[in-house]
Amino acid sequence: MSKYDKAEYDYVKRLIGEGIFKDDFQQNCRLDGANLHQVLCGFRQDGHRIFETEFQGRPYYATKAKYMQINGISDKIICDADSLKILVCADTHFGSIKDNKHILFNVYNFCVANNIHHIIIVGDIVEGNDYYIPHKTDDQLQYSLSPENQLKYLSECIPYDSGITIHFLAANHDLFSSTGFANDVMFKFINEYNRKDISIVGYDFGELLINDSSIYLNHHALDGINRVNLSYSSNLVLSGHSHMAEINILYNEPMVIEKKIVSLSNIKHGEESSNNYTGFTVLEITFNKGDFDKFYLKDYKYESPSEPPICYGEGMRILTRRLTK
Repeated sequence: MSKYDKAEYDYVKRLIGEGIFKDDFQQNCRLDGANLHQVLCGFRQDGHRIFETEFQGRPYYATKAKYMQINGISDKIICDADSLKILVCADTHFGSIKDNKHILFNVYNFCVANNIHHIIIVGDIVEGNDYYIPHKTDDQLQYSLSPENQLKYLSECIPYDSGITIHFLAANHDLFSSTGFANDVMFKFINEYNRKDISIVGYDFGELLINDSSIYLNHHALDGINRVNLSYSSNLVLSGHSHMAEINILYNEPMVIEKKIVSLSNIKHGEESSNNYTGFTVLEITFNKGDFDKFYLKDYKYESPSEPPICYGEGMRILTRRLTK
């Protein structure tokens, strides 16, 4: 950014602060539409999302923390269990020309057949970005600013089963921003379609707490700062974004495992390789006196979205323990 841009960036950031009504912001903001959009996109690139929501019956601009507070969204999902089996998927990118529109129906069939009641989606369920919402019709990529189109499309892609709960982590493509303000597609979808089977874990990162033990959810691969912060709170990190199936051991003592989840779309990042395919991971957890005992990770691959998935490898069993500060 130029010095002028930096000054406007800081001014808008101060003006929005912890939240401001839209009409108050418009009265006080000195920037026109194009320059404001540039600054707001700068916020997003720096990881500072500004959400457009409703507060006290009026349009309202809020920081992520304020938005979550207003709408009662926590960054934690809490459950208790003696053992747990979870299907973990990522990056469906519904609306992309390379999406698999009915792939989640196949995933649900797999869950029912294998007695799985929890699905975690580690980000990028839709194909939004800063400028438009791509919406696919008859295999042609259409561009639309209508949130209604995107919500209707999601209703055709996400099945419902009273025995299955989706824990969803919103990420960069889910918070599309045609005006520079983050538009929370999944939150609107849950409310408009009364989808009580779907819960939002958080935005970009969150935690799944089982018996007070933590699984860390992070859409992007972890950087050094995040590794330090989580090293005393979680043994396992689940991440998406890369569209690759990988396991990284972040620390030997204490041991923290990052499991990268492949994409359920046909979008491939980088060169074709053995760990770059369409699929998901099944995570089985056992506990010992309430603490994590074992993680068992098994990857599944789709040769065709209409066919059942096949197990890709024998899986990985990890002996572990819950970490405390």
